[in-house]
Amino acid sequence: MKILIIGPDKLSELVLVEALVSQLYKRHHCDIDLLIPESLQPLVARLPKVCRVFTLPRSENQLALAQACFKLGLSFRHQGYYQAINLQPQFLFSCIPFIARIPRRTTPCSDKRHFLLHNSFSNDRRYSSPSAHGRQLDRLVSLASEPASPPPENALPQLISHDAERQALLEKKHLEAGGLPLLIVCPGLDASVSKYWPEEHYAELIKERMKAGWQVWLMGDESCIPIAAEIERRLKALKIDRLRNLVGELSLVESVDLLSLADAVLGLDNGYMHMACALNRPVVALYGPTSPRYRPPLTEHFQVVTQGFGCAPCGEDVCPRTLEVCLNYLRPALVLKALEKLPQPIEIGY
Repeated sequence: MKILIIGPDKLSELVLVEALVSQLYKRHHCDIDLLIPESLQPLVARLPKVCRVFTLPRSENQLALAQACFKLGLSFRHQGYYQAINLQPQFLFSCIPFIARIPRRTTPCSDKRHFLLHNSFSNDRRYSSPSAHGRQLDRLVSLASEPASPPPENALPQLISHDAERQALLEKKHLEAGGLPLLIVCPGLDASVSKYWPEEHYAELIKERMKAGWQVWLMGDESCIPIAAEIERRLKALKIDRLRNLVGELSLVESVDLLSLADAVLGLDNGYMHMACALNRPVVALYGPTSPRYRPPLTEHFQVVTQGFGCAPCGEDVCPRTLEVCLNYLRPALVLKALEKLPQPIEIGY
């Protein structure tokens, strides 16, 4: 018996998919394969229950994409899959399990239009109203059970880190860990401009943490290189040059290994923050347009900081109101207080 998961596009959602994979493996003890974008595939090395990974086709040309999906479906016909779980909203991707003749084709549907669109290709449809309260994680792991069954309890995503590879990476990057307490800051926006927290706020917070004896690393993908560079410039203007800027320098696997060292992680509602949670690191998470109820930090010790505007969470990538970016108004002092509420390292080098 084998199961295929057609996975999401975002790193934060792929981290949550690990919990679904674990529940499926716990129930069926079978091979579980992922079909995900190529950019996310390195993280699979830190997902312990995944067997194989395939590349989800991408194309601006819908005809070319349809042909790629058709060929992929044909290639899966003799792979022995019993079930396919499609987490992709695009119509063409729902065709892949149908073409592959996979007996059970499960699709979560977030609205009635989506429900009807996938009606011809799925025979195990799970409809949930977007207005219904509940965590995204619960909706995901419920796909491992039969319809109408309660979601499994204590199902949390977990990533693994490798000691030997982490130590080699520390030597390669000339990083020191285990002395001063470590704060890792992850300013990535996840392609949502409305999640932006100003660079001057980051710089002020990092300055205060360094005064308190912490070392600080910046971490993120290539999309947040300009933000990291501006944070670094502002700190250098204050004659603070001990910041380690690792943004754009690390693979996802390397990021996981270094995040596992953090005494605290500060991030927006982005993939790196959720990777830190899956490593059970203490986290302070900043929420603006997204909801901490829907996708909260899933770790033992965390603090959620939000401005609390009446329009939040709007879920918009660009603010539709005159606020421009709601996190502009979230002061660094509030975030510092949240960091201080986390469990503190035993020895802090003042």
